Amino acid sequence: FPSHDRGESTLFAVGGWVRDLMIGGAPPSNTDMDLTSSATPTEVVCMLDGFGHRWHSADSHLNEDGSPSFLHGTVVIHMMGEIFEHTTFRKDVPKKGDPSHRLDSVIHTRDIREDAARRDFTINALYFRHWEGEVIAPIDGCLEDIDRRIVRVIGGPDRFDEDPLRIMRLPRMVMKTGFSPDETTFNWARERVHLLSFISVEGIVIEIMKGYKYGPSYFNWLAELGVLQFILPEWDGFIPLCDTEPVMWASLLPLEHLPVIKQRLKLPNRVERWVIELNSWRGWQHFSDIELREVFESSRLIDMNDVALFLGLGDQSRYDLLTRVSLCTKDIEFNSSHLKEWGVKEGPSFGRLLRQGKSLSLNGYNLDEIRKRLL
Repeated sequence: FPSHDRGESTLFAVGGWVRDLMIGGAPPSNTDMDLTSSATPTEVVCMLDGFGHRWHSADSHLNEDGSPSFLHGTVVIHMMGEIFEHTTFRKDVPKKGDPSHRLDSVIHTRDIREDAARRDFTINALYFRHWEGEVIAPIDGCLEDIDRRIVRVIGGPDRFDEDPLRIMRLPRMVMKTGFSPDETTFNWARERVHLLSFISVEGIVIEIMKGYKYGPSYFNWLAELGVLQFILPEWDGFIPLCDTEPVMWASLLPLEHLPVIKQRLKLPNRVERWVIELNSWRGWQHFSDIELREVFESSRLIDMNDVALFLGLGDQSRYDLLTRVSLCTKDIEFNSSHLKEWGVKEGPSFGRLLRQGKSLSLNGYNLDEIRKRLL
C-alpha cells in the first residue's frame, strides 16, 4: 500500500487465515482473509479509488460533514469478486474498571507488535507477508504454540478482564483447531467466569450460536470452565445434542424453567417454540392417532428430522414414527387455502383459526362444520 507520509506500508494477511495456513490441511478460503497494514483508512481509500475498486466503511457512523467514519480503522474492500476487510494497525484502550467489552478509544499505530499485542490468542497473532510468502510472529511463542498445538492467551489474565467473552472463545478456538488449551490460560479463564455478568446476554447467546456447530464437546468445555453453570443455573447437567439449532436449544434448556430462561437470556420467540414443540413429542409411542395428529399439526417450526434427532431414535424407531405420522395425517382435509376462500385476511388471528380448523378436521368435522364453528 502506498502511504502519503512515509513511503509504503507492507500489506499483511492476519489472524485466522494465517493460523489455518500454518496448521495445514485444506488451503483457507480467501473470503476468510483479514488484511492489515500501518496505512490509515484514508490512505487505503485513496489507493482503492486510484485503482477503481469499490469500498465502504465497516462502521455505520458518519462524521459531522457526512463523510464515512472509520471508528475502528476498518475498510471493507470489494475486489476481484470477493470482499476483504483491511484494518489499520491499532492499539485498543479499554475503559478502566469496566470489564464490559467496551473500548475507551482506538489508537492507530505504526508498530506491528502493538497491533499483535491487542489480539486474543497467540495462534491468532500471526501475519503473512504476501509477496515474500513469509510468516511474521511479533509475539514471542506464537509459532511454538502452533507446533505444540496449544491455545494460549496473549499476555496475562487481564486479557480476560478486558474482554470476558474471550472465556467463551477459548473452547471455540480449541474445537476449531483441534488444539489443547494451555493449562494456565484455562485456569485464568475458569477463575474469571463471573465476569460474564458484565457482558450483554445477546453477546453470550451469539457465542453459543458460533460454538454449537462443533458438537457436544464444545459444551463439555463450557461446562469444564463453569460457563454453562454460570449463565444457565437451571442447567440439568445434560450435554446438549447439536445436530440442528432447534435440537440444540431443546436439549439444553429445561422445559420447566423455559419462561424464566427466555426472559433472562432475551431469547427470540422461535427458540421458545422449538423447545415446546420438540418436547411435545416425548412419549409419542403411547399417543392415540388423534393425539399424534394434533402434535404433528401444532409442530409448525420443526420438522420430523428434528424430532427424531431430539428423541435419539434409531433407524427402526424413526421409521415407525414416520410411518405412524404419515398414516395419521393423510386424511386431513382442512388447510390455509380454505380460510382464504372464506375471506379471512392474513393477521394475528389467521394462525389461531388455522390451528383450530386443523384440530376440528382431525376430529372428524367436515369443511362446512368447520366453517360454521370458526366463523
